Amino acid sequence: MKLPGALPNWSAPARKVAKGKPAFFDIDNPGDWDEFTYRPEFGPKGKEQYVMHVLLTGASPVLEVDGKLAVGPWEFYYGGWKDSGNNSF
Repeated sequence: MKLPGALPNWSAPARKVAKGKPAFFDIDNPGDWDEFTYRPEFGPKGKEQYVMHVLLTGASPVLEVDGKLAVGPWEFYYGGWKDSGNNSF
């Protein structure tokens, strides 16, 4: 899914290195969204360290850990899901 991008004259804000913000090309970006659409989120006042990147809606893509995209018991399949035959629906 491609989301609308910025106007041609838009430029990304300066990177907040002191707050731990990584370079944009170093973040996990499975949807290949641009920097206008996919923004950094920082902690509360007084602890304004980088937390993660989120979409403007507040949704955050799932990071890959040990070759899997998972949060708790939920596993995500960006490339499509295949039935293993072990499901009891």
